[in-house]
Amino acid sequence: MSLKTIIAVVFAAAVTIAWVQSSSGQVQPVPGPGSGIVTVTGKVGIDDVVRVMPALADWRVIVGNVPDVRVVNTPAVTLTLPTFVRVGGHYEITWGPNERESIRVAETLTGAWVRTDTGGRSRWLNLALARSVEEVR
Repeated sequence: MSLKTIIAVVFAAAVTIAWVQSSSGQVQPVPGPGSGIVTVTGKVGIDDVVRVMPALADWRVIVGNVPDVRVVNTPAVTLTLPTFVRVGGHYEITWGPNERESIRVAETLTGAWVRTDTGGRSRWLNLALARSVEEVR
């Protein structure tokens, strides 16, 4: 660290300590407003409390004056295949917990789509949804 950085850190720490000490609230030596010690005179009774009755019917809440929101000019997001995925390659795909699958890539398309031919059937998979893609050699 440079000397300027060390001086700046020490100065910032000193200013912070001074601010904390000055804003921590000072107690006046005699009772009065702001000291935390105040004499209260009067009468307090629970008879003056307003009773709150529970609702006897269903409540209906309506939110009004909500402006229309339109999202425009959003950029198109295109996901790509991992750079190591190639046609003819064998891969171990992890989709989720305890969900693994071995595939051979027959064709690739944009958007992370691959065609696989396994078990005599052809299907398309989107590798962008996979948790991991591992090349098997």
